[in-house]
Amino acid sequence: MVADALSCCEPTEGAVSALSGPTFQFYDDLRAQNTQDHEWQRRRDQIADGTLGQPWSIIDDLIRHSHRVFVPASSTLLPVVLNLAHAAGHGGIQKTLQLLHTDFFVSKDQACYG
Repeated sequence: MVADALSCCEPTEGAVSALSGPTFQFYDDLRAQNTQDHEWQRRRDQIADGTLGQPWSIIDDLIRHSHRVFVPASSTLLPVVLNLAHAAGHGGIQKTLQLLHTDFFVSKDQACYG
């Protein structure tokens, strides 16, 4: 019912630009850090030269593996990623890893708990 009511509204030009695309500080921080990470740069180069094909891609300056954002195992932001997955539920290591895999691709992610 709410969606139907909103779809009937005539948005103003300012309202449309306000909804054009949210940015999140985490992704901005990850982009900045990635430019200095050797593992990220190596994967970026492999994607660019075709060595890594599908499901790897670069979208909005973030490396993607399918729909998941790649986070190098050496990233100092890895604790933030783990906290995001852990905060979503307290089901133990396996549940945390499952939640982590929903949005992020972390190389050697089992080592995060070792």
